[in-house]
This record gives sequence, C-alpha cells and structure tokens, in this order.
Amino acid sequence: MASASQPSSPTNAGVGQSKPPLSEKLIAELTSHRTAALRLELANNREVATTALLHALAQSVFHPHQQDATCLRLTAKCQSLERHATGINQSEAEATNRKNHQHWAQRLPVDSLALWLAIADLSEDDRGHLLAHCVAGTVDTVQQSGIRREQARLRHADQVAASLSLDMRRYWQADTASYFGRMSRERVLDAVKEAVSKEAAENLSKLKKQPMADAATLRVTGKGWLPAILRPPQAEPQAGCNIRLAAE
Repeated sequence: MASASQPSSPTNAGVGQSKPPLSEKLIAELTSHRTAALRLELANNREVATTALLHALAQSVFHPHQQDATCLRLTAKCQSLERHATGINQSEAEATNRKNHQHWAQRLPVDSLALWLAIADLSEDDRGHLLAHCVAGTVDTVQQSGIRREQARLRHADQVAASLSLDMRRYWQADTASYFGRMSRERVLDAVKEAVSKEAAENLSKLKKQPMADAATLRVTGKGWLPAILRPPQAEPQAGCNIRLAAE
C-alpha cells in the first residue's frame, strides 16, 4: 500500500543558515539526479505509479486550483534532464529509463488508432508496466529559481519518494566534479566531518580548494554521504557509516 505519510521536505535544506547556499545550477543538477532516480523507482512500482496517477487526475478534476500540488507533469510532458545535468544520460538511472523508453517505442505504433488497438491487445501485466513507465516519465522534481508555486510540488515529490523508499545512495555519489569542487571550503569540511569524523575534516582544513576537494572525495567515497537536498525526508546525517549499496 502506498504510504500516505507527509514527510517534512529536505528541499529547503540550508535556508536560513549562514553558510553559502548551493548554487542554483547545482540545485537543478542534484534534483535532476533525484528526478531520474524517482522515475526509475516509480516505473518499477505499479502500485505507487497508479496512486500517483490517480492523485494527479483527482487534483485536476476535483481541485483544479491545486493542480500544481503534484510532481507529475501530466499533460504527459517528459522533460529532458540533460539541460540541467550534463552527462546525466550516462547515469545508471537515466540510462535505464532511456533503455526502457526505447523498448516501448519499438513495440508501440505511431498512428493513434493503431496505438489504441495495440494497447488494448497488451496483457494485463504489460499494460501495468506501460502505465508505470508513462506515469514515471512525467515526474519532475527539478528545482529552478523563478518558478512559482514550487513548494506543493516538492512536498508531493517527497511523498512519492517516501512511498518508494528512494535511496539516492544507489544513484549518486559526491566527488570533485559532482559536488566538492563546486562548494565553499566550509561546506566541504562540514561534509567530511559528517561522513567521516571531525579529525578527518581538521586534517584537510589547511589545504587549498582544489586539493581539498580531491582529498574530500577520497575520504567520503564509500561512506554513503549525501547532501541534505538528496537525503530522505527527516533523515539524520550519515556519519561514518560504511554501507553496502543495494545495487552491489
């Protein structure tokens, strides 16, 4: 049964703090990776996909003034993530999404009347998989500046993620290129302190920015550390926790 809980959102992490905020570009990139992961997890969970679809349709039908309160773009616009996160098409989640899309594209005719007949002829199991894939492709949790009415959509994204038990450690890890090389020295040290130890962070404190980013990558790799924006709602910082990823 899909979870009906309303987790607190990780998406405002850093608001009201004195540390330099994440750049708008990095926020869009990180949340693109979260969107790709959510799409893949949702496509593999027909129950939650059906709930998400009915939720979005019910919002439009019964509460049209609240139709932005869903993270599904149900005109069925499947938004490209590459413009927010260069190279994401090679990531595990998005590469699998694209492979699945190609599979269905080859099976389904372009002509609308023929498409209806083809879908009607699918087995119940195949129809369920196709529904989940189409619903998942509409997920959009990318955070961008200047977009109004974002909070309701992002809270819904957290609900969907919680229902799927989304664990971004399977799909993203911090390194120099993806994170540390784009952070202030203070944020890099805070990450090492959370992921490893206070002593490990102190050992890097005198390094210049680029060597510090590279050293942080070495210290944090394999620790399962995530920036707050990618953590599950209400998750505590993962300090010094060596984990085995489900994908291993």
